[in-house]
Amino acid sequence: WQPCEKVLTIDIERNELYWTETNGLMLSVRRTVDLTTVVDIVFGQNTPKFRRYRNTHGDLEAVSISVFYMHRNRTRSLDLAMRRADKLEFDLLVNALELIVEDINARMAADVDGAYIKRLWARADKDESGTLSESEVISLAASLNIGCTREHIVSLFKEVDVDNDGTLSMDEFKQFLRRVLQRPEIEVMIEELEGSVKSVVAREPTPVNRATASSSVSQRASLFLTSLGGNSRRGTAMSSSSSSGLADLAEEEEPEPPMAAYTKPILPPGWLPYNSETNASELSPKLPSTHVLSLAAYLRWRREVQCEPDVTVATCMADLATIEPSTGNRGISTHAFARFLFSAENDVMDPLKHELYQDMTQPLSHYWCASSHNTYLEGDQLRSFSSVNRYIADLHKGCRCVELDCWDGEDGEPIIYHGHTLTSKISYHDVIVAIRDHAFKTSAYPVILSLENHCSIPVQRKMAAYLRGILGDLLYIPTDMVKGEMLPSPDALKYKVVVKGKKLKLQRVSVRPGTALNASGVPGAEVSGGEA
Repeated sequence: WQPCEKVLTIDIERNELYWTETNGLMLSVRRTVDLTTVVDIVFGQNTPKFRRYRNTHGDLEAVSISVFYMHRNRTRSLDLAMRRADKLEFDLLVNALELIVEDINARMAADVDGAYIKRLWARADKDESGTLSESEVISLAASLNIGCTREHIVSLFKEVDVDNDGTLSMDEFKQFLRRVLQRPEIEVMIEELEGSVKSVVAREPTPVNRATASSSVSQRASLFLTSLGGNSRRGTAMSSSSSSGLADLAEEEEPEPPMAAYTKPILPPGWLPYNSETNASELSPKLPSTHVLSLAAYLRWRREVQCEPDVTVATCMADLATIEPSTGNRGISTHAFARFLFSAENDVMDPLKHELYQDMTQPLSHYWCASSHNTYLEGDQLRSFSSVNRYIADLHKGCRCVELDCWDGEDGEPIIYHGHTLTSKISYHDVIVAIRDHAFKTSAYPVILSLENHCSIPVQRKMAAYLRGILGDLLYIPTDMVKGEMLPSPDALKYKVVVKGKKLKLQRVSVRPGTALNASGVPGAEVSGGEA
């Protein structure tokens, strides 16, 4: 990598930052950064690339930024120094870039499907040609772990390639994804749900034996999950059944008909017509993606199968208005229902637990911690690349404990790599700078540096100096702790970096009279007379 002048352009429609440069064959090529993948924008010259050229470009630090973004599941940085811009112009340009990225993120949140498709497209279009070849689509399908054969992928590719040019445009790629990600077993479940609702016998609500109802519903939920080849993780027994489906559900507030009102279980045994050995992804879909599952069936599915007895018609209508407003609360389409099954709204995780709810005043050792092993590696532990960007990516994901395998470098500087392997080496100094700049972007709670220390004493002194000099007040320096004393709490350690490592044991050295001690307290030259 060599510094060079570039004219950068932002394409709002394509969400790209792009420029042109000359490759090794002296051909002009277009380079891009997908702005939907931007992780952070950091001022100054703190990346390894900037440090490498600090002697020649250090005077531009006030007008320098690093744009961190994801590329093929790895964090990369675009390091920019605006030579011809004064500070005011630089600040305006960076502020505009930040606002554009913020707007893109807001639009992505409003169009989750579209954002997902664009990310897949960027991953698949390796040659950045603007179209996808058959080999690129096959490679993408393999990375998505889609359980179907190569022949099936090729068949779908040819089916959606309507202009027969041997490549897929974005619109053709969307059709391909709809086909390959379609779930026929969900269609079967929808048909069963609709059939169960239609077979309901209308009765006046009568008192329900809640214990019996709860047991029956739990059995049905277990049957449903067993049919899918999984186990129930919810473990919540229902206390009541659901709606008759015959009344006007839009006006109904608390439908509570008895279990006897149903002529058959909502999902009877054997409802799934194939087992785990059947390749479901290669079955032909029966229902159009626009087919609508009724509100009555959706409500009953939420209560009986998902074991959410407190769900009301109003709740379902509010959910549907968000999930698929185009149906006007009539129900949910096949495509949207499949999307909902795998969405955060249907996550087994209690949404209230996504926010801080624990007592954070207990000793640090009382908590589980999101940790990263061999944080610096981008691949395997034998011959992959090490990267400072791995620390940045993991810290932005919320990781609170990162590992630093420290060794002596050839120039007497501490380095980080997987010792005695072919993995590449990175600067310990650069890692500490990255941790300082990114430690608390996601969380205010302490970041723990797990030091695997293989360094000599002189290099360890450099490591300590870098920690103090770079981290400054962020570095937590404990007082001498009495044995058995509790560690500080996460609350007490907010915005602090904690170093975890083994301490050197004090060694007792017998010194005979007449032996001098050097500055480090180590026996040195003989002295005449006296005692040491």
